[in-house]
Amino acid sequence: MNKHTNHFISNSRRIFLAGLGKLSLLTAGAWFTPQFAFAKKEDASDATQKITGNAPIKDGRVKLVIPPLVENGNLVVLKVSVDSPMTANDYVKAIHVIAEGNPLPNIFTAYLTPRSGTANITTRVRLADSQTVWAIAQMSDGSFWSGSAETLVTLSAEAQTKQKQSSYELMSSENKAMQDDASLNPAMFWVTDGQALWQEKLGPKNTACASCHGDVKQSMRGVAAQFPKMIKGKLQTLEGQINACRMNTQKAPQLAYESKELLLLTALIAMQSKGMQITVQKNTANAAQMNQGEQCGSIKEWGSSTLSCAQCHEDRAGLKLGGSVIPQGHPNAYPIYRLEWQTLGSVQRRLRNCMSGVRAQQFDYGSSEMAQLELFLMWRAKGLLMESPGVRP
Repeated sequence: MNKHTNHFISNSRRIFLAGLGKLSLLTAGAWFTPQFAFAKKEDASDATQKITGNAPIKDGRVKLVIPPLVENGNLVVLKVSVDSPMTANDYVKAIHVIAEGNPLPNIFTAYLTPRSGTANITTRVRLADSQTVWAIAQMSDGSFWSGSAETLVTLSAEAQTKQKQSSYELMSSENKAMQDDASLNPAMFWVTDGQALWQEKLGPKNTACASCHGDVKQSMRGVAAQFPKMIKGKLQTLEGQINACRMNTQKAPQLAYESKELLLLTALIAMQSKGMQITVQKNTANAAQMNQGEQCGSIKEWGSSTLSCAQCHEDRAGLKLGGSVIPQGHPNAYPIYRLEWQTLGSVQRRLRNCMSGVRAQQFDYGSSEMAQLELFLMWRAKGLLMESPGVRP
């Protein structure tokens, strides 16, 4: 795609949290390494063969208990027990769970030792749909035993992910109140200062934003909900268009990304779309740019931790990472005052944070790659209400 492509490492079976710190479960002496990444359903037999090689799998000794009917495919309680004395000469080395209807069937592996005491595990898994789930016990003598159970998922994890949800819904009541109340929302300081900057006359023509656009509440109503957009054959973000106006009309120098002045104007303009639906559409003019953005966000491995935007905010939205629920990653509240930052920031700053987190090379502020990714994300959030300027933890 571009010079950054070679930073995407192709290995579709790398673990979800590699490089971010291993997230493991310790239950009944067993150490779990969850693998929630998605692939194709037909990989179930391949996953089983990789575990067993050419060894036969015998029925028995393994009991798998899973609810026959579940409403929420995101959190399904699963219990596995294996008949084993768990002695130094006869014990269970590993328990592998295969969900044949999940895109990546091998949903987790538990490694045990004689010191585990019992071969019993309980955990929660994510099921993409109704299916048969298998538990394969790998014994110390090299044999394999299995047990299975069927479950009917009335609302699959995939179906739930498709329901668009703003990150606002995941916040505490205190943080929601902070965003909703203009007297509590720290981002309103930027909006207030932005109103003054809107009236400030600049350049040799002594021109202000208001000179051309008048009352910001009228002229900028609904504008932010349409960006990024194609303007004169170029994909332009809201920040990019502000700078284009400064250079072409005011004859003033452009503002640096994440500078106070650019954030002031962006927050002011974005606020005029608050409560309005995102209206970014895919059309012949922006199709190529949007496809590039989608490709960037959906590449299966991104950076040295082999984690893409889609793997986190599509496949794992609703799960927890470090005690926090993983959001769908919609940009409907930007620019946001992030409590972690203690300041206002753009969506591009947040994207760069994510890139850094997965140890990928960060796209430059204002780059075509950033604009393409932002375009795709806004189209993906189409229909959600704008919340700008938002508050996030």
